[in-house]
Amino acid sequence: MAGSFSVTYTAFTAGTPAVDAQVNTNFDDIEAELNDFPTDGSLADGCIDTAQLATDAVDGTKIADDAVDSEHYTNGSIDAAHYADDSIADAKLGTDVMHDSEGGYNYCDVNGTKTAVYTKYLTGDLDDASTTTISHGVTTGTTKILTASIITYDGSSYSAGGMFNSASSAKSIWLAIGADDIVVTNQGTSVRNRAYKIKIDYIL
Repeated sequence: MAGSFSVTYTAFTAGTPAVDAQVNTNFDDIEAELNDFPTDGSLADGCIDTAQLATDAVDGTKIADDAVDSEHYTNGSIDAAHYADDSIADAKLGTDVMHDSEGGYNYCDVNGTKTAVYTKYLTGDLDDASTTTISHGVTTGTTKILTASIITYDGSSYSAGGMFNSASSAKSIWLAIGADDIVVTNQGTSVRNRAYKIKIDYIL
C-alpha cells in the first residue's frame, strides 16, 4: 500500500571507528518503523486530513444514509430541479405563498395565458336611494376587472338578489363597472340602506 513513515537517525562521519555502529543503529530504527507500518491496509484514526483527499474522492457510496444535515447545505443551493413532483405538502406552504404586495392571487387561464388573478372584497351599506357608487381601487378597472358579484342583506339574510336592469323587484340590483368605481343601480326597496358584500376578480 502507499504510505509514508519517518525515521530519526544519527548522522555519521565516514572513516571513523563508529561508522558501523551508527549505520546499524539507523537501520534498526528503520526496521522498527517498518514493523509498525500496517500491512493490512489499515490506517490509524485521524491520520488522513482533507488535504490528502483527492477531488471527488468521497461519493454517495461513502456517505451514510441520513448523515448530511441541513447545516451543511449552502443557502440557495437547492433548486427547483431537485424537488420531486408533489414533494411539498400543503402543510409546508407558508401563508404568503401565492401572495405579493398586491395581495393573494391564483394562476388562471385568461384568454389562453396563465395569469395571476387577484381577488378583493368590498363591504359596506348601500345608499338609501336607487344608486350607490363604490370605489373599487383597481387601476383601469374597466379592463382589469374580470368578474364582480354582489350579495345584499334584505333585513333577514344575505342573498344574491335579482340582477335586473330595472327596479321592478324589491330585491333588484344591477352592477356597472367603471374605471374607478362600481355603480350599484336599480336598487330595489328591500336592499336600500342595507349591507352589501362585493367580490371582485381582477388582473394587473
